[in-house]
Amino acid sequence: MVKMILLRLLMVFVMAGLVLANTEKTIFVAIDHAPNQKHHDNRPVVKPNIPLRVHLDREDWTVQDGAELWYTLDTTPGTRYEVRVCWPATTPTDFHFSLSNNEALRIQAIPSYRSYLPTYSLSPPPLDFDIILDPFLWGMIPRSLLGTLGWVVAVVGVSVWVSVRVVWRLLKSVVREREKVE
Repeated sequence: MVKMILLRLLMVFVMAGLVLANTEKTIFVAIDHAPNQKHHDNRPVVKPNIPLRVHLDREDWTVQDGAELWYTLDTTPGTRYEVRVCWPATTPTDFHFSLSNNEALRIQAIPSYRSYLPTYSLSPPPLDFDIILDPFLWGMIPRSLLGTLGWVVAVVGVSVWVSVRVVWRLLKSVVREREKVE
């Protein structure tokens, strides 16, 4: 029974490495902007902690060329950020990022499938995706992970507390048994 559980856990960990997720990300440190350069274009602005929903219609991108999109990132100089793109796995897409010196984000979205259906081979289906700008706390962890980190610390803390109590009781019972024998 124990061997079967361990084998299943091993399979989960091995298979997890083979799964391709539907999230792409890049990490960067924001730089000082040139005077009057920030937000001077007509690009949509991606603000920290507020997902920006983007919709690409069939007319907005092609199977051969994909789509090229530009965004301005609302950043604070010297702060470390993670920018993520999340999309449904039902629309296989390759995303490529590049950042310019003025914190302009260029995203290339290219369909990563081929189909024998004429409608899909000429133009890909519509795609909705989110762009998330996530600042790092203390330069170490993305802010969005703070809640998860809190839960992990709470679960580990409770587990350690319970384990210590159980081990302490076991040790006390062993000591009592030895004292009775002597």
